[in-house]
Amino acid sequence: MNEHVGCADCGRVQRVPPATRDVVPECACCGHAFAPPTRGDFDSALAFALAALLLLLPPFLSPLMTINSFGMFRRDWLPTGVQAMWNEGFGSLAAVVFLFSIAIPIIYLALMIWVLSSIRSGAGPLVGRVYRYAGWLRPWLMI
Repeated sequence: MNEHVGCADCGRVQRVPPATRDVVPECACCGHAFAPPTRGDFDSALAFALAALLLLLPPFLSPLMTINSFGMFRRDWLPTGVQAMWNEGFGSLAAVVFLFSIAIPIIYLALMIWVLSSIRSGAGPLVGRVYRYAGWLRPWLMI
């Protein structure tokens, strides 16, 4: 049974036979050797990526810290913390917190959802490039 596989180097989506111990399929376009088969499929990976994106909403919408001191009550969320740092003159720290705790995780998950849904629908060569961009962002995640 042949299955659709996207090349990590050139992005070409093609049908390849399953890998065995003796034969590892290669990309017809660039010659990149494909990895051995995994247990999962694109549908489960897409479901996990969508679930991760949905699970990012509660940290952004729920209070990160609640302070009750001397009759004063204050709740702070992650986005309001970034705004407070910016307003207090800590612009570079606010930018770092925003990038690594809000922007990059959302961008990474959105790119992965796009790549997985594009592979599932039979997309073209742009998929490989976008996947490499997402892979470049992965070390910078703080999920």
